[in-house]
Amino acid sequence: MSSFDPAESHNPIAAELDAAQKFADSIPHGRELGIRVEAIAPGRTQLVLPYQKRLIGNPETGVLHGGVITTLIDTASGCAVFSALPDLISIATLDLRIDYLKPATPREPLRPMLPSHPQYRFYAGGRVSRRSRRPRSQQRRHIHDELLRCCLRPRGIGRRYLNVTLTNIIGAAKAAGEPNAITKAIPYANFIGIDAYLDGEAVICTLAGSDLIIGNPILPAIHGGVIGAFLEHVALMQLMWDLAPGQLPKTVNMSVDYLRSGRLEQTHARGLVTRRGRRVANVRVEAWQSGPELPIAAAHGHFLIIG
Repeated sequence: MSSFDPAESHNPIAAELDAAQKFADSIPHGRELGIRVEAIAPGRTQLVLPYQKRLIGNPETGVLHGGVITTLIDTASGCAVFSALPDLISIATLDLRIDYLKPATPREPLRPMLPSHPQYRFYAGGRVSRRSRRPRSQQRRHIHDELLRCCLRPRGIGRRYLNVTLTNIIGAAKAAGEPNAITKAIPYANFIGIDAYLDGEAVICTLAGSDLIIGNPILPAIHGGVIGAFLEHVALMQLMWDLAPGQLPKTVNMSVDYLRSGRLEQTHARGLVTRRGRRVANVRVEAWQSGPELPIAAAHGHFLIIG
């Protein structure tokens, strides 16, 4: 944790709830999601995201898209880092790992909980925390990385949300050779502006550069959580397209590396299934803007194969 005295801090969000909420609202994508700050202290924060139909990832059950959790955790950890700094400066996510423990309960709000000893490091103003072992040459970068788990208390998946099954949607899309039909059936993918098309046997997805996905309004740049959500969706799309009828992928974990700033423009991504067994699959995903040779982010995910 940080070593500065909050009483001497020039950072207004370190202890003031109203200031922290104004800061959260200054992030266009967080404001669009309706994220609220419930509590704030130096190095710690408590957020809440109300359940919304447009954030659904499984139209059969009403469970939220995993990318929503990615965005919420990225936002929560970023706010925690900001609150731990003596002054407000620019930071950026270096990498992010998400472990999915249980499905989020439909129609219930989400609250990311920082553990008792948060496993993140941050670098600011040429000073590095005691937890870091980064080379001196990297200590000037304003970056943070986190390894956080989203602790949810589900009560079960519940009844079918829509009168449709995801396997039927996938089957019809395959028969028509239109992977975009799957994406259009997923509310969250529509919300952030994802489309999909085939390039041979590969499913290529695009993310529109709309104002509602902005994370840094100064550059402007796409929210890191949205990029992580996009990469996870691409991995799931490739698996859904490759798996046998009746089989579905379920995300176990995702590790995202942010390589370059994601400018507010159309972003492309493709997934490569690096290993697929009877019950487990691994997928590597890369996203780019100006060209595949210059990826802005890469991810590796582990998935269970259900069915």
